[in-house]
Amino acid sequence: MRKAEFFVPEALVTQFATSLVERNLKGSIAGTTEKKELIIEVKYEKHQTENVDKLEELLKKLIRVIL
Repeated sequence: MRKAEFFVPEALVTQFATSLVERNLKGSIAGTTEKKELIIEVKYEKHQTENVDKLEELLKKLIRVIL
């Protein structure tokens, strides 16, 4: 089992969670940062790596939009 951590701004939590479900991934909240971001831990199998990569790219794009 592999693990990825994502730092998700509050404003993007709903979109991020929707994207997790659409990609058949599961995540859990591992904590928060001083910037009020949620730390989302995603555990996945090797064959799901592409979906995790796409999720990471989507989050980067969304963060650029809100900044």
